[in-house]
Amino acid sequence: MKSISSKSRTFALTATTIAAACLTLLALFCLPSPAQAQPPQQATPAPQPTVGPGDISDTTNAFSFTTLGLTDRLMHGPYDSYRVRFSLPMNWSLSEGAEIQLHLNPFFTNALGEGGHEVDVATGGALDVTFNDELLTTIILDWSGPRVISIPIPAEALTPARTDGRHELYIFLDAAIDCELDHKTTLGIDADSIFILPHALADAPADLRLLPRPLYQANPLMPSTTLLIVPDQPSAAELQAALTIAAGFGRITAGNMPIQLLSLSQLTPELQANAHLVFVGRPEGLPILSSLDLPAPWSPAGFSILEALPSDGILQMAVSTWNRAYVALVVSGNSDEGVIKAAQALSSSYVRPGALPNLAIVADVEKSIAIPAVAEDRTFADLGYDAVTETGYSLHYTEFVFFIPPGQVTTDEAFFDLVFASSAMLNYDRSGLVVYLNDQIIGSLRFTDETTQVTTQRIQVPAFSVRSGYNSLMLVSELVPLDYCSELVLNNLWVSYSPTSLLHLPLVPASDLLARVQGLNTYPFPFVNSPTLEQLGFILPLQDAVAWNTAAQIAADLGQKSNGALVALQATFADQPVDALPANVDWLIVGRASSLPILQTIHDALPASFDPGSDLANESSFQVTYRLPAGTSLGYLEYLLSPWESQRSILAALGSTDQGLAWVSQALTTPSLSSKLAGDFAVINGEQILTADTRLGLGSGNLGATAAPATTLVPTPYVSQPVVVERPGWLLPAIVASGVLIAVVVVIAVISAIRKR
Repeated sequence: MKSISSKSRTFALTATTIAAACLTLLALFCLPSPAQAQPPQQATPAPQPTVGPGDISDTTNAFSFTTLGLTDRLMHGPYDSYRVRFSLPMNWSLSEGAEIQLHLNPFFTNALGEGGHEVDVATGGALDVTFNDELLTTIILDWSGPRVISIPIPAEALTPARTDGRHELYIFLDAAIDCELDHKTTLGIDADSIFILPHALADAPADLRLLPRPLYQANPLMPSTTLLIVPDQPSAAELQAALTIAAGFGRITAGNMPIQLLSLSQLTPELQANAHLVFVGRPEGLPILSSLDLPAPWSPAGFSILEALPSDGILQMAVSTWNRAYVALVVSGNSDEGVIKAAQALSSSYVRPGALPNLAIVADVEKSIAIPAVAEDRTFADLGYDAVTETGYSLHYTEFVFFIPPGQVTTDEAFFDLVFASSAMLNYDRSGLVVYLNDQIIGSLRFTDETTQVTTQRIQVPAFSVRSGYNSLMLVSELVPLDYCSELVLNNLWVSYSPTSLLHLPLVPASDLLARVQGLNTYPFPFVNSPTLEQLGFILPLQDAVAWNTAAQIAADLGQKSNGALVALQATFADQPVDALPANVDWLIVGRASSLPILQTIHDALPASFDPGSDLANESSFQVTYRLPAGTSLGYLEYLLSPWESQRSILAALGSTDQGLAWVSQALTTPSLSSKLAGDFAVINGEQILTADTRLGLGSGNLGATAAPATTLVPTPYVSQPVVVERPGWLLPAIVASGVLIAVVVVIAVISAIRKR
């Protein structure tokens, strides 16, 4: 009995402990708990200064092949070659003591002589090293394994021999021993090989004849940014001039020139000391110009140039006051008309100064271009090309350019008949030819015994690959020898293109039907249909420097895709009435919806409209809508036919925030993202792009950015401490009472079970 009583107490104690534990857990659950704080939304970063040329030269005179973007290279006998081309900052003046340190690693297979015996001494041959067409040395490869070879560069070899001003290192491997013996030579050139180029610093050259240099130099040693600076309250003409310059530099530099557009108040001392500066606008809005040593300074009476008329454009360049390794370019005039003329002249890439190399006066710009009629069938001879022959063991790039008048498109019957012949010394398994049209592959072919005679090969030309303006037809051939050891290998590998090669391009007008099947998937068309972009216009907010910069990025990208001799785009503000807009223009509307009154004018035509004052789109045509708090970052792209000119198109590039505008710019200018665009409406959230076609009622599913902004939510400011989430006041007493009741029931059940025993 005593034992049973002990067991009863044990059971009761256990039950009570379990109940207490349950109560404790429940109580902890009911206590206020920290909610995970959400990080603040990232704002669009301001443009950061990049390393300038002075910084590079001040730290070291040496730079590796890796710095030039090169990787390790393997060369193979019996013959091989390697070229390294690079530019130096224009304000570097090279001095004595230059050298190249080649990190070489040759290795060989066993060489067998007659009777199969190993040769006691076998080398891989010789390595000729040439710099700027001057032979520096010949290295005998008589060792295996890594070794550093230092090669002095004499003063006479420091001057570039190329017309583009680039330096060139040429290395030629001659391992003819591989042909004479059972021997194989392989040579590794490590990317940590080094150029040592002592130099002194000079001022950046302020010479308009050098443009786009020094603003743009294809030079990894001097990664610099060019800033376009406009007045804080620019006129539409001044913004038009800035976008014209952005598009012009985009075309001239093939999109490789980093550029940012800022208002004058955004130009910090740090930025102005670490970038090339292009001031755009009338001098009244740019008082900072008084800090520059200009050849024609400005006063309230105007620029001090006697021969300049009020309508003339004025281009001036000076060494930057804030860092003499950079330049300041002034694109101006005494009137808006003059500012636009100066910008259009600059976009042509050829500026002709007068008596002074840093001053040019632009009297007029001929924007209209006589459009020549073109034949349906044109041979290379008709295009002005003679027979072209490419020779030697390597890749060869042969370009032919032809013109398509604006407003015309090709049909599906277009084709290209290539008339050519090739060498019989080629390795047919490894040699061939690829045909590109405007950077798109449209065909390829192999060399055979039949192509050693004049041969005609027909290649279909897809209509989408032909664009208005100038088109580039590129023939890329690879010539690989049948026998590397043949004495003919160096000069008897060839392919020849006949001037009778024919382009058959039936042209028809771009009809209203073609316009109606366009959408986001056809971008950048129709906005680049005009070679000079004269049929492209930007509609911008009155006060939004971020939107202006977004427009500049888009303009630079469209300029890269255009082919005209200059840029003549248009720009206006979003408060202009529709009937005041120029005719025959495709419009890009850029900015936040709340700052673009014209969107309310075309409210009913937009794939997704906006409530007045809202930057979040109403997407009532979609199956699922979401409520998003104010301040959510989204980008929108909306394509539509112009309600006031049905033959013309409108593309609205909108952002709910500055970040959203940045995403829109990336979606239009980054190929990996723009390839995702389709339909007439896209929502961009970072690299996520969701599309729909409201004309057909088709979408890509639940658009992650779909929002119903009617409910206004007040955003909670970010705090670093945990946010307390309160529980209802009645919850804790109720759970405690329930726990006590459970404990009592358990104890009674245990005692009852013991008594029955």
